[in-house]
Amino acid sequence: MSLTKADLSTINVVVKVSSVVGFLGVCGMLYFIITSKHSFRNPTGRLIIAITVTDLFDSCTKFIGRWGPESGINSFLCRAQAFSIQEFNLANVTLGLIMGLNTVYLVLFRGSVDKIQKYEPYMIAFSFTFPLFFAIYPVATSMVGDVDTWCWIGKPFGPFQIGLWFGILWVIFCANIVVLSITAWSVKKLDSIMAASASSKTKSFGPLIIKRMVAYLIAFLIIWTPSSVNRMSQLIAGRSFFPLALLQALVSPTRGFINFMAYFYTWWHSPAAMRDRKFSHSVGGSSGKSNINLKGSKQGSSGNIIMSKSSNSISNGLNLDKTIGSSLNNLGHNERKQSLGDVYNGKQRRASADVQSNLDRTRTKAGSAAKMKSTDEEDF
Repeated sequence: MSLTKADLSTINVVVKVSSVVGFLGVCGMLYFIITSKHSFRNPTGRLIIAITVTDLFDSCTKFIGRWGPESGINSFLCRAQAFSIQEFNLANVTLGLIMGLNTVYLVLFRGSVDKIQKYEPYMIAFSFTFPLFFAIYPVATSMVGDVDTWCWIGKPFGPFQIGLWFGILWVIFCANIVVLSITAWSVKKLDSIMAASASSKTKSFGPLIIKRMVAYLIAFLIIWTPSSVNRMSQLIAGRSFFPLALLQALVSPTRGFINFMAYFYTWWHSPAAMRDRKFSHSVGGSSGKSNINLKGSKQGSSGNIIMSKSSNSISNGLNLDKTIGSSLNNLGHNERKQSLGDVYNGKQRRASADVQSNLDRTRTKAGSAAKMKSTDEEDF
């Protein structure tokens, strides 16, 4: 029994709306990538960039929705849609598995980040080339068909849906569960060693690592469970069920948004982000401005220079030179020395020395925070 035209029309609308939501999640990740360049200079960050690329293709491909089947199962649009879904779905989960294996290598085997960086281009290349066979084979053998939501491996080829996609999908999920278990065990062991040694003051990033892995596994379950249940029910019952097809249409295209929420959750609870919020509050205050009082050499003479301090995330990087320059520009000056000289005309050198000392302390504090962040996140 096939779905009615009204059912298919409803599914098509839901798919397109969900794809837009997924695309907005991709835009959120792109914002992080563009404005937080430091956070994506490590191997994990670059793998997240690659995952974002697959999410972008997924949103665009699924937005096509039923335009693919309606153009004909032998049309270029339908075949391209089936190829893209197969290719970038498998590349996405492969990248996630590699991310987990890298974590095990670093935590369990005390691996070298430099070695991961050396082979990282090959890892990413493998993630996109490995799925090519599984994406080309259904198209080349005319397995592409209408699966209610879009073009993919047709319903008559249910066993191939399992062998070419869902079987691989859940094997990778099980592998990620094993990776998470090994990582949790290794982190617990390392924490015990640290607690009993002189390095007990060393910051443990075990909870953050575990939290990140759990977040992505939960995202995995949310994204792929409805699709798996729907396709398995079609295979077993030999018919489509509208509620299950609708649920898949609602959830599957939002992959980019769900992955973004998983990333945002772990970023928000990271030591760097929490330290940045405290740092921004201590330097900028609740109003986002910091006042530096300048006391002159004469009693009773004083002045104020108001310096603007934006509350940008540490993941965007701390650039004190730019901040100081921007602050002084608010007074209409281009150079710090020149501006101080213009304000006091060389008559209040003690005030200038006080300002210089305050600026140096602020620069040192921010530089220290940036250095701490680099140390915290470089390996993970």
